[in-house]
Amino acid sequence: MPAKPIQWGIKIWCHAELYWLYEQFPSLHRKGGKAGTRPGLAHRMVKDLAARYHHSNMTMDNFYTSVPLLSNLAQNGVLATGTVCSNRKYLPKDLLPKSV
Repeated sequence: MPAKPIQWGIKIWCHAELYWLYEQFPSLHRKGGKAGTRPGLAHRMVKDLAARYHHSNMTMDNFYTSVPLLSNLAQNGVLATGTVCSNRKYLPKDLLPKSV
């Protein structure tokens, strides 16, 4: 955001279930690196979190959901489901709804 008053921020990530908040994962985030050279912040944080919980299920919203992430999780024994934007990169066109 060009007019953002403070260019730095702290994001707090956590593993939460219905009745419990298990742990928090603080992450200091700043701009850096070339675009496309590594997975995004959400991708990296979900992979780090999922590495601790093999053979489990994850549910996420569209900020986190991407085809490469879901493929990587499946290869590591973690099932995941989530909403996805129809214009998401790498989303197969045959999965999109047909226009009426």
